[in-house]
Amino acid sequence: MPSTPRDELDHRIGALQHHLRTQQVDAALISQNIDLFYFTGSMQSGTLLVPADGRPVYAVRRVFERARTESALEKVVALESFRQLPDLLRGTAGRTPRRIGLEYDVLPVAVKDRLAAVFGRSSPRTNWTSSGRPEASRR
Repeated sequence: MPSTPRDELDHRIGALQHHLRTQQVDAALISQNIDLFYFTGSMQSGTLLVPADGRPVYAVRRVFERARTESALEKVVALESFRQLPDLLRGTAGRTPRRIGLEYDVLPVAVKDRLAAVFGRSSPRTNWTSSGRPEASRR
């Protein structure tokens, strides 16, 4: 049973998507546990891909079945490798995002560098920015 109701997750993600659009950011990648829990209702290892417009995808690296049980999100998929992220994001955003927001306030530099390398192979003109923390004022 999901820990957070679907309508609450939709509200939280909707607020983030509004923030992304006002900042002209095409999508956000969320990977830190507390932010994953806030937006998905689960803290299983993975990345939440949130396009500025469209449905989010929770790509789970570990304990996929538990994430599917805990999260009320519509699309929870298994993630074998970070190399899948560009295609997943393109699929959910409907195009190749040019500006992608990350959790710069808590994201380790090594993770940012790894993402840049993965996206650089498939989307060399990707521009990284802070996704901001619109949820912080709503907690």
